[in-house]
Amino acid sequence: MTSRDPDEASVATVARALESADTASSPGRDETAPVEFLDSEAARYERLKVLGEGGMGKVWLLRDERIGRRVAQKVLLESIDDPGMRARFLREARLQGQLEHPAVVPVYDLGTGTDGKLYFTMKRVRGVTLSDVIARSRGKDPETLEKFSQRRLLTAFAQVCLAVDFAHERGVVHRDLKPDSLMLGDHGEIYVLDWGVARVMHEDNREVDSDSPSVAVEPTTQKSGLTGTPGYIAPDQLRGGLLGPSADVFALGAILVEILTHQPLFGTGTTMQRLHRSLEPFDVRALVHASGRDVPIELVAICARATAPDPHLRTPSCRALHDALDAWLDGERDQQARRQLAEQHLANSRAAMLASRDDLEAHKRALHETGRALALVPDHPEARAVILSLFASSPSTVPPEVEAAIELDLGAQARIMARGGALGMASMLLFLPALMLLGVRNWVGVSFLFTMVVIAAVISAAVGQRKERSAALLYVAVFFNNLVFALCAGLYGPLVLVPSMVITNTVVLALHLEGKLRQWAIGSACLAVALPVVLSATGVTPVNYLAQGGGILMRPLWLELPPMGTLLFVAIGTLIAIVNGAFSVVSVRDSLTIAERRLQMQR
Repeated sequence: MTSRDPDEASVATVARALESADTASSPGRDETAPVEFLDSEAARYERLKVLGEGGMGKVWLLRDERIGRRVAQKVLLESIDDPGMRARFLREARLQGQLEHPAVVPVYDLGTGTDGKLYFTMKRVRGVTLSDVIARSRGKDPETLEKFSQRRLLTAFAQVCLAVDFAHERGVVHRDLKPDSLMLGDHGEIYVLDWGVARVMHEDNREVDSDSPSVAVEPTTQKSGLTGTPGYIAPDQLRGGLLGPSADVFALGAILVEILTHQPLFGTGTTMQRLHRSLEPFDVRALVHASGRDVPIELVAICARATAPDPHLRTPSCRALHDALDAWLDGERDQQARRQLAEQHLANSRAAMLASRDDLEAHKRALHETGRALALVPDHPEARAVILSLFASSPSTVPPEVEAAIELDLGAQARIMARGGALGMASMLLFLPALMLLGVRNWVGVSFLFTMVVIAAVISAAVGQRKERSAALLYVAVFFNNLVFALCAGLYGPLVLVPSMVITNTVVLALHLEGKLRQWAIGSACLAVALPVVLSATGVTPVNYLAQGGGILMRPLWLELPPMGTLLFVAIGTLIAIVNGAFSVVSVRDSLTIAERRLQMQR
């Protein structure tokens, strides 16, 4: 004889129990006794159509002639002549009727019809079961996805938790909670159905308080079978654990997983397969991840605790499950409100941008509204893109304060440039001793050159000391700088050293000046090179360069040119021009780098 795994034996036992009807009657009063018939059922109710039929009863749509409304009537099937089933039918009617809660369908009447059949009437509910909603959502039905958002389903589910907790407080355990047992009404209602297998868990048959159901109780220990739907039965129940509210908590946790993932907690398959999976170790987090649905980690944690295999580690009550879910919904509602407000600010920003892209006030409003949107939702992608676009663009109308700031910046740059120019001009005086060593041919020209050097240095120094920028003084400073470079043609001619000095000076001026001042700097620099060449070529001044013997003979106007000294002097002058030019460009590049770094930090 082969031994069997305890869990496997439990599954087999449970499967057999689920396939058989729960016909055990409860101790206490005789629940099969006829109910006093106070009114003619045939006279009061007009049958309209069949709404549905189950294994125990048929549900009709009736018109209640006394009240003038439509109601649902559940009638025990005439083929059932079992005292246990009659007791279960009466127990369902009385228990459902005594659980007065908005999420429990109210019972209006209980009696025996003229045909001798047991019946009870209840409110007719319209809507769709949660099972149908999940199936349609899984199929990505657009109408269902729009009508039943995840937020609406979670809000309805939280109401279900309170309804089941209401039943638990009165000692009633539902025992068969599943998506088919929950109906979503057309106007936001939610109903918990199928109370036919519910049980009262009081220790005796007396009422605990005025609100407790007065129906017979069932022992808390399951001995012969189990009622419920595979996939929603707690593992401890399958192993024969005590029946209690924890079983409903597990079922609700399984339903919550299905709402979030659109997949049953233990998948699909036969009864045996789902029961086996219920007893095997499972990880809710892995199951949620495998579904491919984007589920917030807080909700995953709520599901994991509600479906804990160990009832001692499970969410302690349906009220606690509701509170955890409601706390998350409160945060989600707050986040949604913030996002809606951010969208409104973003819409105001777009309107301001469309009004006039050149309007300074509109630009300010757009910046302000976009900033408020980002303050509400810092990671809003569109708001980020808009504010970067606003920072990158600017209206054509520049505000006075911006103009003043730009003017201050230009003045500071002009002072820096002028101080550098003054230093550069003053450094040219160091060449005077070297020129005397080379030999001066025309002291008048050399004296005039260095006089202009001093004047240019003084004017540049004056520009560097002024707090406010003077355009007239800048024009003069640029003129004397380029005049000095033009006069340097008397030393080595207009094509040696002069071009490199002019290029370096002009690049610096062009980077720091704007408008007509920049044009003046470039134009006067071109004249500083071209004018000496033109004067020499036209014979106004002596010729500086002669083509002779396949080469060019240089004849400076003011200097003697001893072979070794001249070569050394030209080399040093060229190196100084290179270093000065490099330092000038580097200073400008450093300023641009600082500005770019500040801009990137703003982004």
